[in-house]
Amino acid sequence: MNQALPRRVLIVDNYVSAAEALAEACSDHHDVRFVGGGSAAMEMALSWRPRVMVLDIDMPAPNGLDVATMIRETSHLDPIMLIAVTGRDAAFDREEALAHGFDSYLTKPVDVDRLLTLIASAE
Repeated sequence: MNQALPRRVLIVDNYVSAAEALAEACSDHHDVRFVGGGSAAMEMALSWRPRVMVLDIDMPAPNGLDVATMIRETSHLDPIMLIAVTGRDAAFDREEALAHGFDSYLTKPVDVDRLLTLIASAE
């Protein structure tokens, strides 16, 4: 696994237990917080300024695609690396996520080592 400087990582999933599990898996290496929905994600992004956001796509409005679009439209938040996490693995879904501004796309169950490598690669 790639060891790098700790990053601020915000994990967003409407299934709080899933967000909590990912946060726990990443917390040995990074400063991690988690929230349970898109509105809370935007509030936390604006106040805490994470370097990486791990966003579930399939959430009640605003969903992960909506949040990614809002993040990319907020100029002072541009440096945030966005990682989509979803149970969907169709090529169309992957392309749609990338079109909304995601940098990477992971399917559930999440490969934690792959996630940690992506987080460590954040500039």
